[in-house]
Amino acid sequence: MTGSLLLVSLLTGLAGGASTWLASNRIAPPQHRAELILAVTVPAILVPALVARNGVSGLVAPALSGFVLLLVAIALIDFRTHRIPLYLTIPGTLAGLALSERLLANGIAGAVAGTVFGAGVLGIATLIEAVRNHEIGGGDWKLAAMIGAFAGWPGILTALLLTGGVGLAGGIVLWWAGRNAAPGSDHRGPRGTPPPQALGPWLGAGAILSLLVR
Repeated sequence: MTGSLLLVSLLTGLAGGASTWLASNRIAPPQHRAELILAVTVPAILVPALVARNGVSGLVAPALSGFVLLLVAIALIDFRTHRIPLYLTIPGTLAGLALSERLLANGIAGAVAGTVFGAGVLGIATLIEAVRNHEIGGGDWKLAAMIGAFAGWPGILTALLLTGGVGLAGGIVLWWAGRNAAPGSDHRGPRGTPPPQALGPWLGAGAILSLLVR
């Protein structure tokens, strides 16, 4: 078991680094060196933890590994560009639904319920913010649908609640960084305010935490 987890850690860490390199060269240049470090260490630590909790039999390990790598890639892209690519979320959602009988106790029914709930909650939030002339982004509800396909019901509810907590903590940190950043810094928005937040990293963090605590 220990050897298998070490192998999973090594492979997912390498895959996280490779996905970051691909995103850097094909999608958007990196903003900070820390992004590469996080892209390698986050999968290398979290995937073995998820596999140890959920088992290594059958398709569980590769499915969870792929899910975490997708979340890391989406978080990096959203952080850099404030866009979440459809070519990642749509196949990811279909994969979660297809693997639901192996990953979820309530199978495809739970996966469909999680997908609908995740997409519905973020879709309604998107409409409300549009009416208020604010913007969440059309990719966020699709990411929530993908998370729902993997987390199922009621896992998606836990994921969204954890997203709120993580996002609040992250928002405070970014607000503090914006107030203390030097003029002209990319951490600083107009009049010292922090730049607009990307929701993808917080959704990804909430999703992974929900799988760890379920």
